[in-house]
Amino acid sequence: MKAIVKKDEEIAGMIKILARMFRLALGKEGRQHSIKDEAEYTVNYLWLQNIRFDDKFQLDVRIPEDMQRCSIIPLVFQPIVENSINHAFRDYNRFMNIIIQGHWTEDGGVLIRISDDGLGISPEKFEELCNLLEDAESDKYKLRESEEELKERGIGLKNKAERIKIHYGERYYLKVQPVEGNGTTLELVIPKL
Repeated sequence: MKAIVKKDEEIAGMIKILARMFRLALGKEGRQHSIKDEAEYTVNYLWLQNIRFDDKFQLDVRIPEDMQRCSIIPLVFQPIVENSINHAFRDYNRFMNIIIQGHWTEDGGVLIRISDDGLGISPEKFEELCNLLEDAESDKYKLRESEEELKERGIGLKNKAERIKIHYGERYYLKVQPVEGNGTTLELVIPKL
């Protein structure tokens, strides 16, 4: 209210966005977290980033209506989009596009692709991330890693991959794919619930 009274519309808008994000993250009250909730949380996160970076990010969410009602573990999309901003956005003179697409797999599962047209990923970093995500299976029950390990590696993606394996089972995964030319795509497969 103080921001509105002082006619600071930007701060008032940011607070409203944060309130929406908190409601989505904390206000489930026994409800399942849906793909729609996950997408909405990510949209709100990107609005905040656009305030910070002068509207440099475009987000296009292309998820079928019936898929949006499916359940998903919380906080999967937003950290991936955050990685795009932190690692793929370097040119303040151009916009970065991020696309979240949903497709049905042949066996009726949910396939989500989150792509950006940012800097892309070096072959060395791609190999490192692939190895890290493959290790998610063997490390999913590991309780602690040293501070140095956490800082040096893409622990956020590995954490998401481990959560997917633990929650949904061995058939499901998170993997990274470089996009020819530029950009990166992360692919997530979960069951239809």
